[in-house]
Amino acid sequence: MVHVQDGFERRGADPDLFQRANIVVVVHSDGTVASYGHLSPGILVSVGDSVAEGDMLAYSGATGFVGQPHLHFHVGVRLLADPGRTIPIRLKDSNGHPIDLDEGSTFEPAQMGDR
Repeated sequence: MVHVQDGFERRGADPDLFQRANIVVVVHSDGTVASYGHLSPGILVSVGDSVAEGDMLAYSGATGFVGQPHLHFHVGVRLLADPGRTIPIRLKDSNGHPIDLDEGSTFEPAQMGDR
């Protein structure tokens, strides 16, 4: 873990909340960086922790400048989501099958124990 920001509980359309979202940032072995934002308070990992595929990091939530609960997920080559810095990713379902991502797609959250 390279960065953890935890402890925020508020959400809303107030731009002052933009920097007040709970976040986890992970650096992968290939140098790419994944960030998970708008998480619920009580993040389960700390800076310096090592994590593996399938490990629980936190619960999705609605903290910061946001209207409803969702996960803001980003993978890129830089810590911040500069335009043009994100990279394509592939996701798998709990059975290891590829998931096709289409704009506007939604997915049900995995239940504890699903991998």
